[in-house]
Order: sequence, then C-alpha cells, then structure tokens
Amino acid sequence: MRKTVTVLDVAAWYELSSVTECGWAHQLMKVPYYNPDLILSASSGPVGPIRWEVIAEFLAYGLDFLRHDAPAFQRIGTFDYDFSTMTPREESFALDWFCTGPQGDPWTDELTNGRHRIAWMSRGTSWAPLPVKSDALMDTPLWGEPIPLCDIETVGAGLARWEYLLPATALNARYIRGLRQRYSL
Repeated sequence: MRKTVTVLDVAAWYELSSVTECGWAHQLMKVPYYNPDLILSASSGPVGPIRWEVIAEFLAYGLDFLRHDAPAFQRIGTFDYDFSTMTPREESFALDWFCTGPQGDPWTDELTNGRHRIAWMSRGTSWAPLPVKSDALMDTPLWGEPIPLCDIETVGAGLARWEYLLPATALNARYIRGLRQRYSL
C-alpha cells in the first residue's frame, strides 16, 4: 500500500555513513539493544521484530528525495512510498523517521531526538546511510516560539571539522551551504 510520507524542515537534513565519530556517539552506547518481545503500555502484544534492511531501503528512498527533490519545497516536503512489504511496526518506525526522527549536528555532544532509532539502525545496518535533521538549520516551528540560532563559534568549529568527514553528496553540500549562509561563515 502506497502512503504519503511527510518530511518536516526539508532544508535541515544531512546524511551520515557512520555515526562513530559524531560527538553524540557516546549516547548510542547507552541505548539498550532492540527487544522485539517488549510490550508497550499502549498495546497488549509485543512490538515484534524489525527487519532493519527494509527500513534501510526506505531511508535510502527518503535520502534520494532529500538529495534531489526536496529543494523544490519550502519547509515541508512529501514523497510516496509503498509500505506493502513492511509490518505495521516497521511502517510506524519508518514513517516516524522523517517527522520526529534523529535530530542534532554531528559535532554536538547530544542528539536532541532519535537516539534509539539511530542506535538500532546503525547496529542493524552499519552499511546504510542515515538521514539526520540539523538543530543548527532548524526553522521557526509552525507554532510556538522561534527556535534560536546555535552559537556561531560552535557551528563554525563544527563545520570546519565535519565539512570533509561527511559523505560527498548533494544533500550534505546543501547542508554545508545552509550553515555557511545562516551563520555567515
């Protein structure tokens, strides 16, 4: 079944091929391994296994959208995806990635969100590129108070270190340009 996937803050994403050198990598070691037998309080049955390679295929499709089609959108973008090969748990996990998924810049000490998702994906598919939403490029939310810009010196130092560590992709080139433009670097 095809569904429309909503991607928030399309201009704020970058991709990683490895999380081991990120400032927040230490957080991932504290995340317990995924437990398919866990029973969530909102349900009566176990959450079930996740086929990480199926999620990796979805993320690759989403990354392709972010690399090539997302610039046409202002803040919120969408793409259609066929979820017929996924279990309900896998579909939920996948759909959530581009809405409230991993968020933080590679040089920061903490991820703002998505520690469990990125830990489980990096353990399950160490070969798969992972999309992450940048705190430094987050836009003003659709509601509530504006999100303050990050410290310019921190962003400058982080960019100086990470500019050449990030995979050379169109998405990361846009991420670097966005940081340079927003922070006048």
